[in-house]
Amino acid sequence: MNMFKIINSFQTGGKWARILKWSHREKSGPYSMDIIPTNVCNLKCRMCGACYKNRVELSNKKLVSTIFDAYTLGTKVMTITGGGEPFFYTQGIIEIMKTIKSLKIEGHITTNGTLLTPKDVQKIVEIDWDEITFSLDSAYPQMHDYIRGVKGTFKKCVNSIQLFRYWKKKLRKNKPLLKINTVITNKNYNNLENIVRLANNLSCDEISFQTLIITDNKMKKLELKKYEIVKFQKLIQNVELKSKKLNIRTNLHDFILNPIIEKPEQLYQFLLSKRKIYTKNNLLLAPCFEPWTSVVIHSDGRVGPCPNITEISTENINCSTLNQIWYGASFNKIRKNILKRKLFMYCKNCCLPKILENLNI
Repeated sequence: MNMFKIINSFQTGGKWARILKWSHREKSGPYSMDIIPTNVCNLKCRMCGACYKNRVELSNKKLVSTIFDAYTLGTKVMTITGGGEPFFYTQGIIEIMKTIKSLKIEGHITTNGTLLTPKDVQKIVEIDWDEITFSLDSAYPQMHDYIRGVKGTFKKCVNSIQLFRYWKKKLRKNKPLLKINTVITNKNYNNLENIVRLANNLSCDEISFQTLIITDNKMKKLELKKYEIVKFQKLIQNVELKSKKLNIRTNLHDFILNPIIEKPEQLYQFLLSKRKIYTKNNLLLAPCFEPWTSVVIHSDGRVGPCPNITEISTENINCSTLNQIWYGASFNKIRKNILKRKLFMYCKNCCLPKILENLNI
């Protein structure tokens, strides 16, 4: 098996095509766009660094116009994500999803699964939405609820997944693909096989396991100790075999490669150590390709190439069009800095799947 396997090879290939255009001095729009519709959530997840006191949301009108702008730039994949919980968006997230699918753009959404109604699920299945990812951190209700900070969360999330299974069968639809996202902590690392079994029982197609990104001291309580990391590495193979037996796709093999990045320059050193590229083309040696392939729209209108850089961005969709921002001075400066190996402090918080995607590209 390829150590750097990325499940969504079509997206990786699509981004690679955009990079080739840029490398030949031919400008190209973002292949993918992440939308953070709201900054508030109904849960109190222990591994989440978001802490917003005031609700901030882009208007439905602004989001729709931005989606159309991205479409004209050639964007092929749109992901609605957090920040906050997307279904907490007061102006109707399903209408936003309908707009995306009306343009025949591939649509993904990540949710904690606690706010969906049966009517919501029916509508999402009817519009042929492509993929929905549920945040589920344990096969045990009490443990999941503890990690997510609110009692009853597990039951609501599982009920939502079961509703999707029901409506897909009733409407004879193959979409959306049902996916589970699990953050690996010291509370669940030794019970991942049970999550695989749960995914199978719920007819889920895929599990994406994520590393814990520590941004404040409270998260350190969930961090794996050195002996737990050793134990986890030994458990991976059995869990991976179980997932294959049940035909559940996972990224577990990628955790053989689990870099601990404490400084931005370490990320580049790590990437460079894993690449075997012989080229005079500077772009193909960039430590990160996000500024050439991806754009993120924050709930307050800030725009950047990835969630981390978007947090400190001065560009705002309320002040400029997406076209102006994408081809503008700020994004070009980010691109030039990355070509010079000047990464941002926030780059140390890059998630493992994104690091591996860059390696694949």
